[in-house]
Amino acid sequence: MTASENQRDVDGRPVVNRAWIGERAEVSSETVKSWFRSASAVAPPSAVATIDRVQFYDLTDVERFLAERQKAKRASVLPTDPELHQGDEDDLIDINTAAKWFGFSSPSVIRSYLRHNPGYFPAPAGEVEGPSGRMIRAFRRGDLIAFDKKRDGDNTGVAGRPPGSPGPTAGHRSPDVLRRIAMARQYMEQLGGWHRGIAVELAQQTDEPVSRWHRAVREARQELSSSDTL
Repeated sequence: MTASENQRDVDGRPVVNRAWIGERAEVSSETVKSWFRSASAVAPPSAVATIDRVQFYDLTDVERFLAERQKAKRASVLPTDPELHQGDEDDLIDINTAAKWFGFSSPSVIRSYLRHNPGYFPAPAGEVEGPSGRMIRAFRRGDLIAFDKKRDGDNTGVAGRPPGSPGPTAGHRSPDVLRRIAMARQYMEQLGGWHRGIAVELAQQTDEPVSRWHRAVREARQELSSSDTL
């Protein structure tokens, strides 16, 4: 369908189909389908018309749905320590401090970002001496601040890539997956370890399908069992 076919008027009110929703949210058609299939607290709108066997939804309901999803995404982002925004933007911040300020469970979260999703987290700007006397990675404060400002939780990952964007590379883990792993790890550290049902608990806390948390919990357990202390 063309853009005009994706939005119509029914009884004097604008209606849109799922293709329009995908374009509006800048996500793939598969992501839109998952939104309408998932048992989420942010319920998708109901179809108000079917034109040429394609379902259409009230535009006002769609805009409200997208706004509520974005709000839920932002709420799932780990809180940032205000100290990040205090100081000279050219300061070098070591990886341990950066992880602490972003609420990550350990520096390995940042290492995972750098290794599996280049370009998402700021690149190291140098090295500084760590607690053990070894040189460890450091980041420019200004780059970390810029990352924090764009961090709204709307990292839809592989399934959420807009049409035409590059596909994943081998071993790729999307920002959304890495976010869940970090949250799962921190949650288990707070509880003192893993127990059955953690994926369900995290799904309920974040209003996301439990299927998305099984991998995160599994990989977080692996990271905890082999974590280092850099």
